[in-house]
Amino acid sequence: MKNREQKKQQKQKARRKETEVKLRQRREARRSLAKEEREELRAQRKFEKEQKEIMQWEDAMEKAYSNLPLETRKKLEHNIEILKALEEEHERETAAKRELNERLESEGHITPEDKLGALQEKTVEDAIRAEAETKQVGMGGSADCSFTVNES
Repeated sequence: MKNREQKKQQKQKARRKETEVKLRQRREARRSLAKEEREELRAQRKFEKEQKEIMQWEDAMEKAYSNLPLETRKKLEHNIEILKALEEEHERETAAKRELNERLESEGHITPEDKLGALQEKTVEDAIRAEAETKQVGMGGSADCSFTVNES
């Protein structure tokens, strides 16, 4: 009889424990969901606050710009054009460097030393070719002149 009672109590204890585990899991799931929602709301509020600050700053900048003398505004616009041109030039130079680097790598020059060596060889070859294309004309003295032959 004691044995049956003990088994019954063990089963009840196991069911209670199982129920407690399920309840704990449900609570944790609800809590984590609520926590995510709070964090999302907090992030949304922060974003809205930053947007509002940016809009206020932009309005203030537009007002300050409109209050500037015409000559100053023209200088600012000119400077902006210069900066845009410099940015475009920088992008072109960066693209050219990237292209050169890729070409050198496709030729098998992987390390910086290999690439530098290849560029030095090319520079020497170009200098020799340019020297061969330049011809000396004249008999000496102040009448001497040189010219470059364009074979293209």
